[in-house]
Amino acid sequence: MIDSADALWQLNTEYTQRLARARSSLELVGRLLAQHVGEPASYDDPDVSAAVKQLFAVLDYCNDRLNLITNEHRDWRYRYFYESPDSRRVVQEDAAIRQALIRFSKMRTHHERMLRELAMLIDAVPRPNPTITRVPNADMWEMMRAAIAQLLDFSGFMAALSPP
Repeated sequence: MIDSADALWQLNTEYTQRLARARSSLELVGRLLAQHVGEPASYDDPDVSAAVKQLFAVLDYCNDRLNLITNEHRDWRYRYFYESPDSRRVVQEDAAIRQALIRFSKMRTHHERMLRELAMLIDAVPRPNPTITRVPNADMWEMMRAAIAQLLDFSGFMAALSPP
């Protein structure tokens, strides 16, 4: 189990970074699709229009859920991670560190359920043409999927922080 303020800080920093990576990649996928695909109503074929609507609906839902996760994480930081919201200094006392970890674990359990749902929805929706989501160094669709998978696999990072 994590037992120091430094390890707690590392935990929070890594989670914040992984969450930001997922949010930004999802946002970029949405922008690329909007730029290349356009509005669903502009398609003559109703099946294509429905598929595009479904894709945008899934991305909007995922964005809403990631915003919810971000807000819950922010709330956790201000309630348990910082000694006070004004100081923004990481808790130092053993009891406060334990309390922060307990609350983080509960929050993560809730987040994992949401993230599994997002991964399932993204895998279920027809993947857009890779020429739409490809940027010079990567495919943003795959980066988005990987970022969500890294958030889901956060328990591995937590285990690595724990002393033997």
